[in-house]
Amino acid sequence: MQTVPSVTFQMGFSRRDHFINLPDFHPPFKQGKRSYVYAGAYSPNWTPLFTLWLKALARIHQKNPLRDVEILFIGTGNPELHSLQSIANGFGLMES
Repeated sequence: MQTVPSVTFQMGFSRRDHFINLPDFHPPFKQGKRSYVYAGAYSPNWTPLFTLWLKALARIHQKNPLRDVEILFIGTGNPELHSLQSIANGFGLMES
């Protein structure tokens, strides 16, 4: 397997997260894509930030398509809010 340089940071976690056994886990990353992962909570306070970020990505994508980029949102979700996927889809950022 080819190694790819990466940068990560974590904003809050439970120590239990580091001891979860997932024997059948296969990373969801696609070959040939630059993968970015947000693994965390999605709260009402963060909706404006995510909306601005996704809107900016959409503007970049319109001028120069981001064909080799994938963004994965892994987290708790919030039934009171529009999903991040639906916001991304609204800006024309959808899986292709």
